[in-house]
Amino acid sequence: MLAEQRFSSSVMTHGVTPGAVANLATPAEPAPPVEPLLTEPHERRRQSQKQLAQLDEVAQMLAGLSTADGVFQAAMTGAGLLDEYLTECNARYTAAEQAVEARHLAMVEALKATESLADANFQARAAYSGFRQVARTVVTSSSGQMALDLDEVTPAERAAFLRAAAAALTTAQSEPYVSLLKTATFGPERVAETLATLDVLASAATAQAAAQHHAKLTTQTRDEAMSALGTVARQIKVEVKTLLRRNPQLTPPVGFSR
Repeated sequence: MLAEQRFSSSVMTHGVTPGAVANLATPAEPAPPVEPLLTEPHERRRQSQKQLAQLDEVAQMLAGLSTADGVFQAAMTGAGLLDEYLTECNARYTAAEQAVEARHLAMVEALKATESLADANFQARAAYSGFRQVARTVVTSSSGQMALDLDEVTPAERAAFLRAAAAALTTAQSEPYVSLLKTATFGPERVAETLATLDVLASAATAQAAAQHHAKLTTQTRDEAMSALGTVARQIKVEVKTLLRRNPQLTPPVGFSR
């Protein structure tokens, strides 16, 4: 918590007696120290803990129904909780569990793609910056600097950077720039290597966009599967509670209560 900022103002003594000034200058009683607020640390979660808890709850309910005693299972059949229905419930549970895992894997791949993009961006910009610094030492004419874009600031935006850098490096592969750059140890091979870093950057950007899109789709699939599972869970709870209410002699299976 940020403490409130305190401001002080100077006291004008013109026309005030010394005694009054002394009274004004008397310090007030110090305020008691403020106790810091104790709060729980915020935990960042990439996966909804509520969804994981729902999976555990449904798993326990389904296990409870499958291991219920013979009397309860007979009553289930009479109430319409047939094997086909429970099989469908188990299928939805499996689908939700797999969707959670698929989304986790997709998020990992998206993070890897982002890390690869950051590295490719660093390498491309570092290589291009080296080219510009060397080129400025040998390409001194205004027209030459304009041709190689040396008199412009390197764009910060990725697409603009790729376009400007590719154009400058392509121009550097023609005369008189090839000969000039050779004198500064930046021959055609280094120009081609620098151009290759742009290709890597462009590919990394495409891969990251695809990975992020896939992660978004798997998130939607997970949420839909969990929503369907939630509907099943509510239905089972209602059916079992109704069964227990109508048959008080039955013992609730694991995962249920009256």
